[in-house]
Amino acid sequence: MPRSFLAAIGMCFAAAVCARSLAGDQVLLTQIETDTLEAYQGEAITLTMEVWILEGARVRYDPTGFPELTGFYALPREPAKAEERMAARDDRKYKVVPFVQLLFPTSSGELRIGPWTWNCDIAFRGVARNRELKTDAFTIKVKPLPAPPDNFS
Repeated sequence: MPRSFLAAIGMCFAAAVCARSLAGDQVLLTQIETDTLEAYQGEAITLTMEVWILEGARVRYDPTGFPELTGFYALPREPAKAEERMAARDDRKYKVVPFVQLLFPTSSGELRIGPWTWNCDIAFRGVARNRELKTDAFTIKVKPLPAPPDNFS
């Protein structure tokens, strides 16, 4: 069964189909997840990285520190910023800033998706500070392609 990691409170729990890692507090969260933890070599995997910014907070950032993706071919090379949206979490409203990439495993085995490090300056209720959040790394189990049928040419 796939596992998720909740870095913000250091707790593990089971998830249906994705790997997820969170880091941060109630003002600013980062989250990284995939749509699967198992795939065949060459099968597309969607990697989504999101920054959750509490409504009313001001954040200045330069998206850097994207995860190391050894053993994957990624499109686009650098994650693309998707459309921002508003969402609720724990009865709070957040602006969600997503970045998305398609990953294609180039070999079979346990392939690692490295941590995502997010650096920013944040101001909330008159208090400004620099923040660095870092999600956990996780692995994707990549199965080799099955052997072709005997009559395959």
